[in-house]
Amino acid sequence: MSPNIFDKVTSVFKAPARGDGSRPPFERLYPYVLAAFIGFLAADLLILAYRDRMLPTAAPPGKRPVVKMAERRERFDYERIAQRNMFNNDGIIPPPVGKKDQPEEQPLDNPVPSQLPLTLVGTIVHVNPARSIATIELKSQNKILPFVPNDEIEGLAKVLKIERKRCIFRNTNNNRLEYIEIKDDSPISFETNKKAATEAPVKQEGNNFSLKRDEVNNLINNLPEVLQQARAVPNIVPGSGGRVDGFRILDIAPGSIFEKLGLQRQDVIKEVNGQMVDSPARALELYNELKSAGSIQISIDRNGRKENFNYTIN
Repeated sequence: MSPNIFDKVTSVFKAPARGDGSRPPFERLYPYVLAAFIGFLAADLLILAYRDRMLPTAAPPGKRPVVKMAERRERFDYERIAQRNMFNNDGIIPPPVGKKDQPEEQPLDNPVPSQLPLTLVGTIVHVNPARSIATIELKSQNKILPFVPNDEIEGLAKVLKIERKRCIFRNTNNNRLEYIEIKDDSPISFETNKKAATEAPVKQEGNNFSLKRDEVNNLINNLPEVLQQARAVPNIVPGSGGRVDGFRILDIAPGSIFEKLGLQRQDVIKEVNGQMVDSPARALELYNELKSAGSIQISIDRNGRKENFNYTIN
């Protein structure tokens, strides 16, 4: 009988016998290791040959979405909504939310002229009534101050509403509703301008002006009349959220003291003695400080160009 092929192959890997006639360990595993190695090489060659055919030629089928059935709820699941009465199913209208916390609006009908020592110099009416400003002269204290709604006027009254050329307040002493107003309804008084032109001569040399102290005091004492010779509004910087950068002069009466001081229409008064004029309150503070000043310097913006005006009072 011919020998087995497997025996022939294994006989090749059989190590020669040692001197004592024994065989090396694991000799019987050599043929299996060889067979595994050959099988690995054959599988690798087969994959290389058929790899292109094994790649997919179309997208896999989409997975069907799982449709969940809506959870069924019973009537008692909605009892809490009915208990809260969110939809007013009993026909009773509840009171407005927060009505009790809101202060009651005070009626401002039929105010009477006030006898308090107050004079309304001017008003700035804002779209938001809470930001309107009334400029009031306190005769007993000889000063001019700005006030907004709900401000106390030196313990005399409380400002309630500011209108064009009128300020309504409640008298603190008798709790009566009163008002003060600017009686002259014309924005610019030309008669006053002629009077100011004769009573307040001004000497000018370029941008330098000279005035007499007595004439300045006369203008200060007649401030409501003088303020009607020109009209100015806060100069709001576009895109700044309402920031004030000086005051723009919109109109000046011909021959008025403002014209004699070198000011023109569309001028923007930005600084007085080096201090920014960025609010009506700041303008009045500077006015009170300059009553006794010997010299005044004003910086204006005229057609995009900065100019300085110097005023000497002697």
